[in-house]
Amino acid sequence: MPDALVNGQCIEAFDADGDKDLDLFIGGRQVSGLYAAPADSRLLINQSGSFSDHTKTLAPFLDQFGMVTDVISDSIDKDGDLDLLVVGEWISLPCSQ
Repeated sequence: MPDALVNGQCIEAFDADGDKDLDLFIGGRQVSGLYAAPADSRLLINQSGSFSDHTKTLAPFLDQFGMVTDVISDSIDKDGDLDLLVVGEWISLPCSQ
C-alpha cells in the first residue's frame, strides 16, 4: 500500500480502471485541527496485487474534495459499469433531469 495519508471515514472497493480487479476509493473526512476544511480523498489502483495512488492522474478533483461521510458503488446509470456515489457534509449532489 502506498503512503496515502488520509484522515478518512470510508473505503469502497470497485473496478475503477476496467481491468476486472478491485481498486480502492478512500473518502477523506477531515483535516486535523481544521474542522469543516475540505479533506483529500484518494484513488488507489490495483496493479497485480500492488496498490498505487493514481489520484492526481485519474481523479485530480479528489484533492480537497470535501468531508466525505459515505460511499457506495453501483451502476447508477444502469450501463453495467460501477459508478461511485459519494456523500458528505457540504458536498452537493448533482441533479439529473
